[in-house]
Amino acid sequence: MFDRLAEAQRLLREEFEDSCRPAGAVGLSDADLAERAEAAQRVANMAQAVQVQRVAQYAAREDIRLEDGTLGQQDRGLGHVSEFAAGVVGPGLGLSPAGADRKVALSARLASRFVPTLAVMAAGDLDDYRASVLVAELADADVEVAAAVQEAVLPKAPGWTAAQLRAAVRRALARLDPDAVRRRVERNRAERGLWRRPGEPGVSEWLAVLPNETSAACWAAGRRAGPPVPGRRRRPDPGPGPGGRDGRPGARERDGDHHGDLHGPGRDNGLAGQVRQRLVDSGPVDPARAARRRAGRSGAWPSGCPGSAGRGL
Repeated sequence: MFDRLAEAQRLLREEFEDSCRPAGAVGLSDADLAERAEAAQRVANMAQAVQVQRVAQYAAREDIRLEDGTLGQQDRGLGHVSEFAAGVVGPGLGLSPAGADRKVALSARLASRFVPTLAVMAAGDLDDYRASVLVAELADADVEVAAAVQEAVLPKAPGWTAAQLRAAVRRALARLDPDAVRRRVERNRAERGLWRRPGEPGVSEWLAVLPNETSAACWAAGRRAGPPVPGRRRRPDPGPGPGGRDGRPGARERDGDHHGDLHGPGRDNGLAGQVRQRLVDSGPVDPARAARRRAGRSGAWPSGCPGSAGRGL
């Protein structure tokens, strides 16, 4: 079994070495080069599917004490996650403890409840990030509903971006199980929060997770605080999380919007004071619970950011 993976690695090394030669691209048209890049992505997607399956199989095993007092193993079935699986698998994959937890949990779900999605990965048509988007959106769905949503969206998923896939899953879920959507809305609103971490020298970065009406009021306060500053474009955070384009935090409602000074003309009447009051008015919440649950589902930066500070809203 492992010999096949070793052979695949050898072939990929040869392909890379060939591409690095001075004449490696000679005789290849633009279309040929694009096709080879796409083929490499398909290979990567297939390799990710193999990794998901193996991680899930490892996580399904539990060490147990046998009747004679010796240690043995028991396979609890795909979907089970043993207590120490992430700690063993993570270092070999170069993952942090939090990253290993997410990897093992995602693998277990893909290999058990989301087998059709894993099959599309194994065919080379879907990467693990877009697969994780689908899994996250259907985390609370019943097995039958999750299966129906996959059946509805997977035929077109290979041609969609992560944002397009997320939107399609939400539309299908709203049609098939509106009660589940309402429950999710209630839970999300209870997990609102405001986090801060150091940014570029001289500035800090904020992440706010707010009910829609609070968000609209705060944004309106920002627009009143001052006109957009020309040429200011917020660089998206490279990691996945809740928020804008493709789930990355930091993407604003419109690229380039940057409204005024946080403090405006006066300490109490400026944007900071208005936003603070809006957040307080939205009611209390446990910031630690909000950060843990949201980061646990999506990998958002509140729990993994040194120096970040959370506030209950």
